[in-house]
Amino acid sequence: MKSDLPNNYDSIYTSCKQGILIQDLCKKDSILSQWSEAELKSLKPYHEILYKLLTLQTKATYSISRLYNNDSMSHNPDNTPILEPKEDDTKEAFSLFFHKDVISHREIALLNDLILELKPWRKGPFCLHYTKDSKNMQFFIDSEWQSNKKMKLILKALDTIQYDLKDKTVLDVGCNNGYYMFDLALRGIKHITGIDPIAIFFLQFYFIYKLSNISHCNFRLLGVQDVSKLRAKYDLVLCLGVLYHRKEPLQTLKQLKSVLAPNGILLLETLILQDESPTCLCPYPAYAKMPNVFYIFSPQALQNLALHAGFKSCELLSYSYTDNTEQRSTDFIDKKSLGDYLTSTQTAEGYPPACRGIFMLS
Repeated sequence: MKSDLPNNYDSIYTSCKQGILIQDLCKKDSILSQWSEAELKSLKPYHEILYKLLTLQTKATYSISRLYNNDSMSHNPDNTPILEPKEDDTKEAFSLFFHKDVISHREIALLNDLILELKPWRKGPFCLHYTKDSKNMQFFIDSEWQSNKKMKLILKALDTIQYDLKDKTVLDVGCNNGYYMFDLALRGIKHITGIDPIAIFFLQFYFIYKLSNISHCNFRLLGVQDVSKLRAKYDLVLCLGVLYHRKEPLQTLKQLKSVLAPNGILLLETLILQDESPTCLCPYPAYAKMPNVFYIFSPQALQNLALHAGFKSCELLSYSYTDNTEQRSTDFIDKKSLGDYLTSTQTAEGYPPACRGIFMLS
């Protein structure tokens, strides 16, 4: 596999403890070996966590997702009997299972440390099931977002348009820690790539990736404006909860269109304004205490914008309201959340409540 690493790559981590070993491990890693110098430099403040992850040898026996139509989608290469979690709040988490004698007491302590060091966990939930002293135990990562709720809506939207995920190539733009990527990776796709410019989100992804043994995932530390650097086209592009954070939404749609394969589709999830006319809300100074929400389009306005971007069609598949059961404060983020600034009728600033639409653009 050809590496894109620069000639002066060896200088990036030499000042860090275990720096030479980190460099060597990065060069051998299937994901990090393809990164640019700028991407690798973004991880330098986290070099101690990166070292722990690069040297992590623990592997789950299998991984599983139970989200849609009661199907259990799993990566279970050894055909290990599937265990059912007893706790209601973990049944819909993306779950990794470590069977007896697979994981040591030292490894359990390391996993616990990493989970805490990798906070804040925005997307999830994730659950790591293991056995200790003949007792079934778990690490439950109770993320801010209950992303299983949105994942169900995404799967339902794909079902509505009778979209077959089998053997598709997928790009997840603004993928956060890859929660949606891991779920889709169990559903027959050929390969999925996620991009997000936030280093701690990559490290969370890498933690689950290393444990799960799911190999057909990739992650680049890039923003939506960098999609051309991927030099690839995708059958399905996901853009979930990104568009309203972009100052130039028209340019963003054009960039997303540029990476679609022939007959490819963009599945776009974004805040919408419940208005039948082609209107747009431009909140100031913030929306639900989020100062980086710039444009909230009505469905008709978004459809017009999509046409300006060169798409032939933009269809609203579904919409739903976000409440404090889907996004809320937990011990894994250590701060207030969107749910603290919403009611069923308005945001803290008096704007309409958070309504999210899922659109298919082609």
